[in-house]
Amino acid sequence: MCVSSCERDAGSVQQEPAAKGAPPSSPTVHEVDPLALTYAGAIVGTPGYMAPESWHGRATEQSDLYSLGVLLFELCAGRTPFAGVAPHALSTAVQQRDPPSLLELVPTINPEFAKIVARGLAREPKDRYASGEELLEALRALDRPASSGPTTAGRADDLPAGSRGRSSRRGARSRKATKRAKSLVFREVGPLVVSVLSAEPPTDDEWGGYLELCRKKMARERLVVLAVTAGGGPTPEQRLAMRDLVQDVPVLTAVVTNVPTVQGIITVLGWQNPGIRTFSGDTGLTDALKYLDVVGLLAERVAVEVTAMKLEVA
Repeated sequence: MCVSSCERDAGSVQQEPAAKGAPPSSPTVHEVDPLALTYAGAIVGTPGYMAPESWHGRATEQSDLYSLGVLLFELCAGRTPFAGVAPHALSTAVQQRDPPSLLELVPTINPEFAKIVARGLAREPKDRYASGEELLEALRALDRPASSGPTTAGRADDLPAGSRGRSSRRGARSRKATKRAKSLVFREVGPLVVSVLSAEPPTDDEWGGYLELCRKKMARERLVVLAVTAGGGPTPEQRLAMRDLVQDVPVLTAVVTNVPTVQGIITVLGWQNPGIRTFSGDTGLTDALKYLDVVGLLAERVAVEVTAMKLEVA
């Protein structure tokens, strides 16, 4: 084993004793713990976030993308992909096993987002994104509506004249049969019940499911609610059902909205329950999380969840 001159000297050179009454000197290189130093060729990184190739000292740009994939996985699942593996077995597990499915751990997550994370966690660097720019473009694509490709029927201009009307009617029926977009999406994220509402009021079924989740949460602990709304909000009858549920129960609620009418409603509700507050503007979500005392990794995880939930509502 090659030993550097610095390491050799560390065991042979002794520091001159300090003069009596003199102030203690700063540590010299010979006093530093060798285990705290990084040597040439050493493996550098936080084990739980290291890519398979990083364990062999062959880190690349794709290794950084793997580490980012681990972070995204942790923000959504509340744990790293190989959190249950003993430290001494982590290197082998990362190099020989595929990470668990994020979609199986968090069934409510956007499947397309889960695919992006899975690609970032591919064992082989060539199977990951080629660059950070490519990964960013994939994430941005989640915000864009899917473009409709060509159908097997072809373009209307290519059909015989008598067929165009029938094709148009079939297309109209198909559009009517399309599944209705959700007006309300909700899920439990750590200690929070998080919801995202579209500009349309939720259906009674959606609101009933939301109240049921709140009821189950209240049976275990204090109800802490984060709601992000584009302006629809519940109907008066739905608000009464919520009021009956939380009546005489301390509830901490933050509503993020830029719609003045909704802000007014929340302000009035706040007179009855001082735990309810509204937040708006570019920092609305950040300010709301601070109010709810949600910080660190949990705050980042909630932000990711809210972004994914916005894609599910109308």
